[in-house]
Amino acid sequence: MRKSLLITFILTLPVLVARAQSKPVVIEAESATLGSDWTTATISPVTYITAATDVNNNSYPGIDQKVATYSITFPAPGEYRLYIRIRVASTSNGGASDDSFYYGNGFGTKAAASGNDWITVNGLNIAGFNAADDAVNGSGTTGVGASVWKWVNLSQNKYTGETPINFTVPNGALTQTFQIGSRENGLDIDKIAFGLADNIYTVSNLDNITEGTLPVSIAAFTGRTAARGNLLNWKTSLERNSSHFEILRSNDNASFRSIGTVSAAGHSDIGKEYNFTDNSALSENNYYQLKQVDFDGQSEFYGPVFIRSAPGPTVNTLTVTLAENQLRVLFESDRNQSGSFTVTNTYGSKVTTLKTPLHAGTNEVTIPVILQPGIYILNVTCEGFSGAKKFIKQ
Repeated sequence: MRKSLLITFILTLPVLVARAQSKPVVIEAESATLGSDWTTATISPVTYITAATDVNNNSYPGIDQKVATYSITFPAPGEYRLYIRIRVASTSNGGASDDSFYYGNGFGTKAAASGNDWITVNGLNIAGFNAADDAVNGSGTTGVGASVWKWVNLSQNKYTGETPINFTVPNGALTQTFQIGSRENGLDIDKIAFGLADNIYTVSNLDNITEGTLPVSIAAFTGRTAARGNLLNWKTSLERNSSHFEILRSNDNASFRSIGTVSAAGHSDIGKEYNFTDNSALSENNYYQLKQVDFDGQSEFYGPVFIRSAPGPTVNTLTVTLAENQLRVLFESDRNQSGSFTVTNTYGSKVTTLKTPLHAGTNEVTIPVILQPGIYILNVTCEGFSGAKKFIKQ
């Protein structure tokens, strides 16, 4: 008879979905060094900028007078998405003559007459979000058109223009130059914002400069053998824009193939539980990954979780507490074995690793580590299993 291999993580930290430094960086449009083609206007309570002249060129501003330049200081390095709060003028054709502009193809000072330096954004009259709870994560809400202030996600949507981009802020260079260029007069710009690329921001988050949320927060991913195969279980604490989960399997922890999918909740502010049974599990080693896929095609991987058919530990229990400059781990092992404890950040970079012998029973393991505020992953590997768990340093 095969013994069950159950991986259980019990985290004593509070479950949070908004991480430190996830507030958007919001800049008032009029704070730029404005070329002479830009004018500033105020209709209480909004002060905004707008272009004085119409199209000069179809793919770049053409002259320095049509360029606005910002100096932006970010709180931390990372990958950011670009958002903008705009209002399209109401015209006889519904705003389509006043709904485009340019933004710089990356940070830095751009040449006004270089097409490679600029990204054209067009079709904004049919794009955007203006309801407080709207996640600014797709092309826009039906019916949000001209003559209203609305937020637009420029890094995820093409809007009949050119391929969008994210912006990377490197370590040691937190202050960056960013530029936009005018294309059509009648487009009013109130604010520009940058938000962490792995977060979802609502209209309210951007308006009030409050923390975004991770699209899906996985609270646990575990596995064990069952009567009819290997049973995988996972929990989410929050879901935004979540389409489905894909389960992948490997016998060597290197080459994974998909073996099934499970539909996700899409949008949920409460925890959800999911499971999947692998009815054709391999006879020996089984490594599983969980791939979470958003409606926009973006994805994130979790795991691997290891399950083997040979006799293994019945239960291993892990408790983690975060103290000053260290993680304190209580690990209940069913046998004498060696263990590896690795802390990584959400980009997969290793922060620290501790390898230590474990004895049967309760083991107290102290991992010295200095962490900046953010989300981290504790990966635990022993002879009987491997698993991972997210935790937050505030």
